[in-house]
Amino acid sequence: MAASAPVYNAKKAWLVAIVVIIVATFAGIVTFRQMTVVPLLTAYFGVGIAEYGNVSAIVSLFTLVGALASGPIQAKFGPRKLMIWCVILFFISTLLQVICAYAGSSFEVFMFANLFGTLAYGAWMTAPPIVISMWFPSEKRGLPNSIAATWISFAMLIVLTVSNPLVALGGGDANPLAWVNIWWFLLILMAVGFVLLLVFAKMPGAENNFLEKQDPNAPKAKMSDGLKNGGCWMLMLLFIAFGFGTAAFGNYFPTFAADDPTMGGLGMSLADANAATSVSSYVMVIFGFVWGFILNVIPNKHYDILNLVVIILTGVAGCMMFVLPGVGAVIPFMVFWGLVSRLFPPVCFTIVPEISSSMAEASVITGLLSLVSNLVGTAATAIVGNCAAAGWGTALMPNIVVTIIGIVAAVILIPIYRKKFAARHANDEVAA
Repeated sequence: MAASAPVYNAKKAWLVAIVVIIVATFAGIVTFRQMTVVPLLTAYFGVGIAEYGNVSAIVSLFTLVGALASGPIQAKFGPRKLMIWCVILFFISTLLQVICAYAGSSFEVFMFANLFGTLAYGAWMTAPPIVISMWFPSEKRGLPNSIAATWISFAMLIVLTVSNPLVALGGGDANPLAWVNIWWFLLILMAVGFVLLLVFAKMPGAENNFLEKQDPNAPKAKMSDGLKNGGCWMLMLLFIAFGFGTAAFGNYFPTFAADDPTMGGLGMSLADANAATSVSSYVMVIFGFVWGFILNVIPNKHYDILNLVVIILTGVAGCMMFVLPGVGAVIPFMVFWGLVSRLFPPVCFTIVPEISSSMAEASVITGLLSLVSNLVGTAATAIVGNCAAAGWGTALMPNIVVTIIGIVAAVILIPIYRKKFAARHANDEVAA
């Protein structure tokens, strides 16, 4: 006898989704806390931009461990416990860096103090899409996934908005450690995030769960199951294209805008570069909501073509990033980047459950996507950092390469997606 269809509880679903998005934003603020103060960090520790990029890339390798572990952990303990553990790790890493800063540690020790944070970031990315897929039926995931995908945008917006006042509050240029005020602010956010998850982020019971199969004897998904899924492979390639541009922008755009024109930079002040970069975050946040409503109108069966269009636009924006002709092009580019850079995640994470057979397999696939995203993010941090030392324009070629990879993967994904979508919905009992 077929199991009864899950019931959509909109009030509970949206409460959980909003809490997860808020805490995800906090996690993003912790992750991108350094983007606005890279020149201050390199000056304080006496290192160059290439060394900063190389050390950051080495530390970022630990995100791969977090991504690898996230799938099995999430499949066994669920996404709620995974998110709570991640918040604890974010808090520990931030506190350790504060201690290192006041203790006068070396740059390498300071960066490696963020080990727990990089582990948490690698694991965190896999959880929110699974939570949304559990609480929301297939045709209603577009809006929450789109809003959830703005967590990095919200995070960057807050970082870019509060960094200058917090540094000024700490004494500005007169105090070499004024930037530590940002880290104290983050400790408060992580404490709040922990309470929010503990109290409000409940997981659905079987009667409200739209992802997990109800057969308790179903075999547990393994990483090898994800690797046997052709759609998973294509999404991993797509994440190479998306992750490279996102990491390059998040780690370096304010630094590029503030760098000397002789090195291909734009020669802006750091405060002006941060303020200009924040424009993209405003656009991302506003358009994230609009994009969500658009996605809810587009039937899921068309997401294969939508995905191709999205990755082309994202690639074009990535290729433009470090070859802007002058300061006058920054704001128009910020608007363009803000529009296109948030298109891919909600499309991708709506595709994941469509090509998965269960919550466990979806968890494995999102873990693999997080792994690839963090791997390419690590590579981008090192590559773009060394490009900056040679001249910012040299970052164009790797952006072209990853864009081509993404377009090819999107084309190959089309027949794979259509086959899996048709099989999944052949006897669909889930009510919209």
